[in-house]
Formats: sequence, C-alpha cells, structure tokens
Amino acid sequence: MDHHRSHQLWLAEQETVRKLRAERPELNDYVGEFQHQDILHHIGITTIPVGLPIGYIRFRPEDFIVEEIDTTGKLATIEPESTALIAGDDRRTLYCQLIKIGIATPEALDRLSIATGIDRRRIGYAGLKDAGAVTSQNISLRGSQYETVHREQIENVLLKRFRYGSGTIANGDLRGNRFTLTIRTEQPIEQAQLDDYCRHLSKGVVNFYGPQRFGNRWLSHYFGRYVLRGQYEKAVISFLTDVNAGERKYIGLVRQSVREHSKDWAFSEEAYSVYPYSFQHELTVVRYLHEHPDDWLGALSSISEQTRLWIYAYMSWLVNQTMSDLTSSGQQLPRALPVPLSTQVNDQLPYRGLLEQDGLSQNFVANLRPLPFIRPQTRYLETIVVPKFHGQLTHPIGCVLSFDLPAGAYATTMLMNLFTLESGQPAPSWIKPDELDAKELLGTGSIQQLKRQYGQYFTVKDISENE
Repeated sequence: MDHHRSHQLWLAEQETVRKLRAERPELNDYVGEFQHQDILHHIGITTIPVGLPIGYIRFRPEDFIVEEIDTTGKLATIEPESTALIAGDDRRTLYCQLIKIGIATPEALDRLSIATGIDRRRIGYAGLKDAGAVTSQNISLRGSQYETVHREQIENVLLKRFRYGSGTIANGDLRGNRFTLTIRTEQPIEQAQLDDYCRHLSKGVVNFYGPQRFGNRWLSHYFGRYVLRGQYEKAVISFLTDVNAGERKYIGLVRQSVREHSKDWAFSEEAYSVYPYSFQHELTVVRYLHEHPDDWLGALSSISEQTRLWIYAYMSWLVNQTMSDLTSSGQQLPRALPVPLSTQVNDQLPYRGLLEQDGLSQNFVANLRPLPFIRPQTRYLETIVVPKFHGQLTHPIGCVLSFDLPAGAYATTMLMNLFTLESGQPAPSWIKPDELDAKELLGTGSIQQLKRQYGQYFTVKDISENE
C-alpha cells in the first residue's frame, strides 16, 4: 500500500464503516464475547488480580503520549521545535526527532521514505512506539541531506531537531520511555487511592509483555508458532482467514469469505479492498500470491515487518506463560530470563516444556533461516520492572499519570495492575469525551502547540450508542 495515502484510505474506510453501522448495525458487534482477563490469559498472563476498576485508554491520541529517553538520559519531547539545522561538521548521518500521531513506527518511517526518496533501510530507530498514541523518538538517516528532508510535509509525522553526525541509531539504542497517560474511568477515582496504588507499583511489577505485542487480533503468536514449525503455508492462510472474538463481525465475514474461496487470490483482493486500511497487509500478501502462487516464504517476506513481529509475539507468549507459571506456583522469579529467540540451546531451557507442548524441537531456529530478516540473538529480559513516577492526578473524567519505564517495558504492563483495561472502537457510552492536556496538568509540558499545528490527525474514537 502507498503509505502516504493511508490517511485518506483510513478516512474512506471509516465512511464505509459508518454506512454499514447505519444499514446493518448487527455487523458492528464483536464476533464473540470476551473479557479483559480472557485476553490476558490468552497471551500467557494469568496472575493479574480480578475486579480492578475499568479504565479506558487511547480514546484520543493525546491520551497516550510516549517520549523516548536516549542512552544519555535525554528526552525526545512531543512539543514542536525549530526545524533549523544544528551545526555539525561530520555529515555522514543526519539525525532528527520524529513525532508521529496515531500511526505505528513502521508506517511513519515508510511515509518518510516515500516522501523523501530515502532508502527505508537507511533509516535507523531505537524501538517501536505505540500506534494509537502521540510519540516522539530519535531517528538516523544515513547518507541523507538536511535540504532533502526538513521541508517535507508528511501526514501524521513531524520532524525536528536536525543535526549531522556519524554512526546510526540501532534497535535498542535507548534508555527507556516516558509515558504520560489519560485513563478514562466509569467511576471516579479518589486521589488518596491513586497515590497509594502508585506507591505500591513503584516497588516493581512483573515485566509481562502486554497485549499490543500480540497484534490487534491477539493472534500473532499463533502465526509465529506456525512459522517456527516450518509450516509457512499454514502461517499465511491462518493470518489471512483466522477470526478471533475481538474482531468486528464485518471483518470476520471478509476473512470467512476468503477462506471459502481458498487460494482464489483475485477474489481475496476484491474482498479485502472493501476495507483497504484494515487489510493493508493482507492485500500485500494476496497480491504477491496472485503473481507467485504457492510461494509461501515469499509471501511472508512481502510483509517482513509483520512476520518478524509474529516471531517476537510467540517468544513473548513463552516468557509471559513461564513467568505466570513461576509466580502462581510460589517460586521466586529469577532476576532475568533469556529471550528464547536464540541459537544458544541454554537460552531455551526455561521454556522446554512449553516448546515440546507446541511441537517445537530445540532446533526450531533452523526454520527461520529462509527468512533472513529475522535474526536470533542472545538477549535477556528483566523480570521485574520498576516505574519512576513523575506525578498522578485524579480528574472528573478519570486520572492522568506520568512515569518512566526502561527499554522493552510496556505501559500497559503497569496499567493492568491498576485497571481492567479497555480500548478499541466504538468506545463505551459512559466515556466523558473531554479534551485533556495531561502534560500541562502534571507540569511536564503541553500538547496544545502540536494540536494547533496538526489537529487534523487527532482523530477521536466513536462512542457506542447502546452500551
């Protein structure tokens, strides 16, 4: 898909969805019933307390602000700044900060690549940032010129703080992220209660991988399991056609029709094209298969970023389930666990039982060799994450929080210990839709200048009329 057109495609799709809701509202219902606890169990998290207050996140993009902290401890803020070039003699690499609104990091980088003509492989970044959010992060543009980049108008993207230097930014080149969050609640939260919760959490929480690691269908670890078994065709077909309870019925019907017209790629393209934004990766796959029938490895490579995330999701499930099992059995967690995506057999030992249960032998990494964009390496995950709070306040619509987390830790990992989290569209009818500047309330900056300049990208969720 042409990513610079994705905002228009999203708007067009929303119009299709609105018409569908008016004409056949029953198709907007979820495929099945599910609870937040069901999602957590599905991704290997079984030790979170039940009965927590409901907290809705990401109603507005500014409800979820993520600002990267680089390896020196400097914050990349979401406030717009000058696009002037900061002096520097070494011109091998152009560095800048990228602010994005409501889109994922890969899509933002694709849009930047298309707008400037810079080879996507020459754009370096330290980590993925949330899609349904306002985020800021450092990027490097190897061999690029300031004059080529700084004046480009890119949808949902703003670039600032340009400077020249040497080297590049690589995955993991960050200390952590600062989160400034607005959580909308059905019932009011008492300030004393919120303060008490945050004091408790500041002692540390189990560093689970949150639901966003598993895709918006929460099925990514299933697809990854198939790839690791060497079942490449099954991985592709499952990705194209499997439906889960959290999808809307109109989406489920499209997947079902594609399954019924097995390998009729022309039909599949037509079916997916009704919702070109939601099915952008599916469309890439079926168009590839139309030209290269039965080349399943090629199909996986055509969506390499997604395929890589599937593998990471399965590894995340292994880690989550292992930490849940250890915690529920009363065992003390080790300080760190090896991430099992490794060529070292010892790194897979803590997960041997789960791997055998899933039909994966110790040499499962061999099935990744035809996919060179997935690179196993030895890496460790701290099992306990300690947030550093910068403030928390209650508000008539819910509450606002600001805290730092180290690299690799998720805000939802901490929030799931405070709330039964909800998100998605349409939002429940009890939502109070007020705009809120959480940074201003907490004295850490403001979202207002960014909204004045780029307000067209701050899309608000629809609210259900019959919750």
